[in-house]
Amino acid sequence: GVLQRRADGTLAARGPLQSVSLPSTIEAVIQARLDALPPEVQAVARQAAVIGRDFTLGELQALVPDAAQVAPALSALVTAALVQPTRVVPEPGYRFRHALSQVVAYDSLLQRQRRDLHDRVGRLLEARQAGRLDEQLELLAYHFVNGHDREKAIVYSLRAGAKAARQATHAVAARHLQAAIDLMEQGADAIDDTTGRLLDAHVALGHSLTLLHGYAEPLLVHTCERARALSQQGGPMASRFAASWMLWRYYYNRALMAEAEAMADQLLAMARHSGERHRLLAAHTALGIVLHFRGRHAPARDALLAALQLQEPEAEAALAQAYGASPSVMAGSFLGQALNALGEAEAAEQACLSAQRQATEMAHPGSMAFATFYLSTFYLLHGDGPRAQLQAQVLEELARRHEFGHWLSLSQVNGAMVMLADPAQAAAALARFRSAAEAVMAAGVNLLRIPYHLVLLRASLQAGRPDVAQAHWQAAHDALHHGGVHLFEPQLESARATLLLATGAEGAMEGFAQALALARGRQAQLLQLNIALEMAQALRQAGRLHDAPRLLGPVLNSLRQAPPTPLLQRVRQLVAAS
Repeated sequence: GVLQRRADGTLAARGPLQSVSLPSTIEAVIQARLDALPPEVQAVARQAAVIGRDFTLGELQALVPDAAQVAPALSALVTAALVQPTRVVPEPGYRFRHALSQVVAYDSLLQRQRRDLHDRVGRLLEARQAGRLDEQLELLAYHFVNGHDREKAIVYSLRAGAKAARQATHAVAARHLQAAIDLMEQGADAIDDTTGRLLDAHVALGHSLTLLHGYAEPLLVHTCERARALSQQGGPMASRFAASWMLWRYYYNRALMAEAEAMADQLLAMARHSGERHRLLAAHTALGIVLHFRGRHAPARDALLAALQLQEPEAEAALAQAYGASPSVMAGSFLGQALNALGEAEAAEQACLSAQRQATEMAHPGSMAFATFYLSTFYLLHGDGPRAQLQAQVLEELARRHEFGHWLSLSQVNGAMVMLADPAQAAAALARFRSAAEAVMAAGVNLLRIPYHLVLLRASLQAGRPDVAQAHWQAAHDALHHGGVHLFEPQLESARATLLLATGAEGAMEGFAQALALARGRQAQLLQLNIALEMAQALRQAGRLHDAPRLLGPVLNSLRQAPPTPLLQRVRQLVAAS
């Protein structure tokens, strides 16, 4: 070497240090140290590197052709400071001292050697862990994906992806599912998916991507398009139904209601053909949610009630896993929204609370996020800020824990909406609302686009910017007509009337009357209250609050039997103040 030991035990250079060539990187240092070892020791290091950063004596002895070489080779690697012992029982274990040590040893193998060794390690794991394969799925998937056995690579990747999804580690699930899909797309599955295996993998990947990124993720868009193409080729009905459900969720969150309704009708047709309760439950849920967003609250209520009558509690956890969220939880949450719109506030609250309890009992994070958001929204719509904020905080914590990107942003939207009611916090709340809402829409949840513009329209009017308010109204109008989300049609008409009143233009009272008529035609008592409140506030700002009793009296008379919610009390106070 470069150094020699003197008689007194100290080290000295053999020659001028200027002539010594030093490795330029850490990897080069490690490679030089490895190269200095005997060939049989290097071979053991490389085979250990294929097993992983951690490995056991027994694993190496089973892998190396001459097991007698392993112990002395490991001793040499320990002396060279490349590996270190980690345990003695139940069998001696070792670890590469530095992750780069494993990488350098691994990279020095030819690709063919790597593949051969990965296959051997995979088969070794199968043999040694035969009774505990579920605990080793990630490792098995890793080794077979990097080996030659394509079929085992697919099987273990699918199983590892399903396991990770059950544990709500969706980034891991997506990685394994994508690996399986890539392998299947290169083989016979892509030509003839008679078992539905490739389609099922796309559906599972779609659910994980949705929870991680929302609905605008390019890979999700590709996954949905591929799933639609595969389902049109045939395959088992169970696979096609699951794919249609995923596409329905994609379309309704993207606020494409015509496509979502067509998919809901397709689900219902398939469910009726099969006669299976859990498919009928999912299909009625899908239809009920679309009808709600179409502004047809009574038919939505009926469809969602029909769905809940079909639920089988013992099967719900499996359905939540298969569909990305529990259909019963979704039905209960939206039943609450439909009943709320119809003025049945107490029953609506109970439906939302029941959905949240069910999601919590089954411990399914995606379902818990869904139910908690809609419970928070229920309280928000009734002006119950403290409880809306509490549920928004619960959702935020859940979303952070599980890395649910768009649910995190939605929790912040509801939290900001609560703060907007406080004049002292309004400016900060509006900035927070804009940031969170734009993050939601960037994630592809276009259902928020109309409420976003309506909130900013009102804020613009308060800031004395009717021109900006008009631009927001036009954007909301265009979004409604593009997507068919008629749920917001009365609010949009009311906002137009508020804008007319603020600018002194004619037609404001007729606009409010039209908005109230739309809400009344849908039996939407809550909407009538919201429009009445907006009308009273607009009249007060225009100095015409004295007109409130005449204009709002019929609305309040029709709601005489309604529960005294904060929203109703606020309208009555404004009218009484006139």
